[in-house]
Amino acid sequence: MLHLTDRFPDGGLDPPAGTEARSELYRWLAYLSSAVQAAHMRWYYPERFTEDPAGAAAIRVSATAALRQHVSWIDGELATRPWLVADKPSGADLFLFMLTRWGRIQDPPAWEPPNVQRHFESLLERPSVRRMMSEQGLA
Repeated sequence: MLHLTDRFPDGGLDPPAGTEARSELYRWLAYLSSAVQAAHMRWYYPERFTEDPAGAAAIRVSATAALRQHVSWIDGELATRPWLVADKPSGADLFLFMLTRWGRIQDPPAWEPPNVQRHFESLLERPSVRRMMSEQGLA
């Protein structure tokens, strides 16, 4: 994500280097990739995290609990602002959009909390996101 935002600065998806907002972008991208995406990987591929085939179910249960905690915390963060960083969408918001969509099949779906739902729907209204969804054949 950082490579893309740096390579295409006219896209406006990253705050200027050296600003507090840029630090927030780094913080969110690190959290989303190392914690939330990692929990998704355990949920989708539990067999990769154990040598005991019977242990895969327990790993998925643990990943489900972690994802619920992450989504709840993110929902709380979005209660006071529309976007993760500054006053407009950033690369972190697009990353969260992807992770939220990944969580659509979990129980409850990741987009169920009201602020995460608002965030997801706000990005879904953007022409670039709609185009991407269409080009990828995503509903």
